[in-house]
Amino acid sequence: MIYRNVIFSTLLLLELLACNASQPDMKEETREKAFSDSQIVYHPLQKDSFKVDTRVDLERGYRMQIDRVAIEAFSEKEEKTDSHTLVLNRFRDYKSTIRLFKNDSLLGEQSWVKSDFSQIGDPEFIQQAITHNTWYSGYDREKQAWRVIHAIAVPDTDWSYWFSIYVTDKGEFNVELDEIE
Repeated sequence: MIYRNVIFSTLLLLELLACNASQPDMKEETREKAFSDSQIVYHPLQKDSFKVDTRVDLERGYRMQIDRVAIEAFSEKEEKTDSHTLVLNRFRDYKSTIRLFKNDSLLGEQSWVKSDFSQIGDPEFIQQAITHNTWYSGYDREKQAWRVIHAIAVPDTDWSYWFSIYVTDKGEFNVELDEIE
């Protein structure tokens, strides 16, 4: 009877040890096999630039030029298209430049990239965002300056910061945070 108890206890102990033995990590193996195909997609595909030249005051001879040029910076976002494909979307970032002219004489010029907007104060946002667009909005009588809107946004989201850039007739620039979405 003692032998039976010893044998039973030994078998029970071996079974418990076998159940607690480490199994290979199936998650790691599955992850390695899951994405056998990956690709990088650029948005837009080619570097591009955008230039607008606008007469802001015909009577006094003022015109504004807004340039938006692609730079070597990207916001990256991963996307799983199916169980075997991982797509890395790279959204191009831009530098915006505003120039104010009077009768073809340059009065002021200022350039910005997203990191120049210290009012944001959110490093996570800055890392994910791109300069979305910059456009002329009109003349602000209260501020006695032309208003240009500058939007910085995380691609494919509503997370954005908007700025008003006021340009005086002397070519001076003042940047104000408008709204946070």
